[in-house]
Amino acid sequence: MKTQASKPLQSSEFFSAMKRIAVVALVALGLGIGSAYAALPAVKCNATKGSYYSCVNITWSRASGAKYYRIYRGTSPYASKCYWIKNVGANTTSVWDYTASPAVRYYYFVLPVDSNGTGYYNASYYGEGYTAANGIVQQSATTIGVGKDCRLYMSINGTRVKPTNVSVVAGSNSGKVYVYNSLNSSGSFGYVRGYKEGDIYIRVTYYTQSALIKVTTKSTLTMSPKSAIGLNSGKVGLVIYCDGRPIMPTYQYTVGTTVSLTRYGSLTSGGSLGYLTPKSIGETTFVFTYYGNTIYCTVKVIDDSSSGLELYTSSPSVSVGSEVALRLTYNGTSIKPTSGTIKYGTNVLSFGAGSVNMSVPYAKINIYSALQSNGAFGKITGLSAGSISLTLNYNGQSITKNITVK
Repeated sequence: MKTQASKPLQSSEFFSAMKRIAVVALVALGLGIGSAYAALPAVKCNATKGSYYSCVNITWSRASGAKYYRIYRGTSPYASKCYWIKNVGANTTSVWDYTASPAVRYYYFVLPVDSNGTGYYNASYYGEGYTAANGIVQQSATTIGVGKDCRLYMSINGTRVKPTNVSVVAGSNSGKVYVYNSLNSSGSFGYVRGYKEGDIYIRVTYYTQSALIKVTTKSTLTMSPKSAIGLNSGKVGLVIYCDGRPIMPTYQYTVGTTVSLTRYGSLTSGGSLGYLTPKSIGETTFVFTYYGNTIYCTVKVIDDSSSGLELYTSSPSVSVGSEVALRLTYNGTSIKPTSGTIKYGTNVLSFGAGSVNMSVPYAKINIYSALQSNGAFGKITGLSAGSISLTLNYNGQSITKNITVK
């Protein structure tokens, strides 16, 4: 809704009102043309005066025959100086103005509109309203992620206070409100925690005055591996991200048998909730929930026996304290992997695109931000005797190579 639209109350609507007066006069004179023009009655509106900190409530009675209503607002009680702010449906008799500036005195007109698009008003039928001047509700964020919090504050004359009542007006599925027994050390009276994507509207009241605030819950849920895994790729770590951070959702059920999932009791240091083991070519979907949100993770297994990927190392093994260069090609062209995993023992660590600096008990892997002049995308440094398994993904294909540290 626009704070101030550029459309003032139109002169045509003024003349419609004049026409209505003229028709009534003609009917009174017995000229018999009243039935040819059915004017709508003007409606008088009322507006709240200082009842709310952040908005004004405008109410009116229904006008029979109205198709919808136009709402106008101005800072003087003259219709010609008021501006349109919104339209509402024929059955609506109340609207909230959330764009009202604090303590500014506004004058509202509500015009019933007929089927021809003509609005009707009476110059004296305005509602005068304004927000409260001395109260304010603040929130630490307007948009939060699933499982994230937004702190709430309320001030009266510059002093933090605990509201007398806090209630959810709409959107209770999108978040939950928690109110402390008393203000915490930062002066917050409570917080909102995001659950599902959507908006939650909260009314905060302090005795006779109140404010309505909105908190939006919005998150991006992704998974790794993003592309398909090869039938011969071995175990592949599964990571599910919420707004870029690894999470441990609740497992629900599996659809398909081409991949099995072994889950850990908690996330690994690399964020894996478990690992996938390919069984056959095809797709399998794992269904999880997180704060009421359903997450579908579909994993595709492909035949990688004739993969166009080739992984080269500058030496078949690496000595402790030494380095070997890593080079990956796709159909003969040097490339960077889009993601990958490092396996040592029963542990699997995942990594994505971009630069990587990751250490495991036997080796350290570095992935450069860009290919080097020799085509290398990274290197492995030997730390202690042992072996690791390196799996790299690109273009829906995977390749795995075992590397020994001596």
